[in-house]
Amino acid sequence: RRSSPALFRALRGAGVGIEHGGTDDGWPVLLTAAAPPEVLDLDAPTSSQEVSALLLALAVHSGERRLRVIGGIPSRGYVDVTRSVLAAFGASVRSEPVASDRAEGSGELFTVRGPLTPPPDPLHCESDASSAAVALAAGVLTGGHEVVVRGGGTASRQPDAAVVGALAAFGCDTSDSD
Repeated sequence: RRSSPALFRALRGAGVGIEHGGTDDGWPVLLTAAAPPEVLDLDAPTSSQEVSALLLALAVHSGERRLRVIGGIPSRGYVDVTRSVLAAFGASVRSEPVASDRAEGSGELFTVRGPLTPPPDPLHCESDASSAAVALAAGVLTGGHEVVVRGGGTASRQPDAAVVGALAAFGCDTSDSD
């Protein structure tokens, strides 16, 4: 039931055809492709996933494209994870602040250079730290029973992996055996 009004506004502005199968600005959706503009605007995103999706879409194309994000990016750290994945596939993403006299007009400008190319070596995919956080938090509520989540570890680049440190601060044994 998640909606993505900012994402759909950005796509419409780029000329993408959008047919909603559910609610307005919600999923599922059928998209009709359009040539990407030189600059794509995303105003007031409600999720880092909206930013990541547009960065991925722009990186498919040769040459340089820009994504201008106006407003804050929720869970900004996940955009950095996306940028590192894009780098593994040969794309580059630079960012710089967008200044404004109005706080709500500031943001970030991403310059994306594609196209994507397959990496020469296999990639390691991290476990989903958001899902692991739910399981770990549930473990706290079990009254002392052990909960084991494999594949996360302290080396994760995902912001939600910080739940391990938060649980340790509350006295949980969060030993890392990965």
